[in-house]
Amino acid sequence: MDPQVIEAAWRHAFERIQAAPVETAPFAHFAVDGVFPEDFYAEMIARLPDDDGYAFGDERGAEGPERHRGAIDFFQTDVAERVADARGAFWKDLTNAEVTRDLATLVLGKFGPHFDAAEIHQRFGAQPQVRGKWLLTRDRAGYLLTPHNDTPM
Repeated sequence: MDPQVIEAAWRHAFERIQAAPVETAPFAHFAVDGVFPEDFYAEMIARLPDDDGYAFGDERGAEGPERHRGAIDFFQTDVAERVADARGAFWKDLTNAEVTRDLATLVLGKFGPHFDAAEIHQRFGAQPQVRGKWLLTRDRAGYLLTPHNDTPM
């Protein structure tokens, strides 16, 4: 895909994210509708890898519902190798290091005023290191998302 098309899609996404208000109840979060232009989003959907491009939980020794969740971790897998056709190259281009850094900076900047340094220190023992991470996930029948009991409300 033309790099200028990808760049324009990211510009659109960054503008949409920047404009989204941060809601604080029940915790700091934001939601963005139409984060990518419709035509680009349709292209993303069309370029999703087939099931064999994902490492499902049963391949990783997971048990229970996690067996049914597949993922491509862009930091542990060369997606262009796992997805050997043009779709792999598309996702590799879309998730480049510069975009990862800029997106992480944007999102962390939005949440910065809502971080409670004392709570973070108490929970993690130190200031956590934060980095962007790209995952494509696919859920098969049998997967379910359970409550996150590790997150205080």
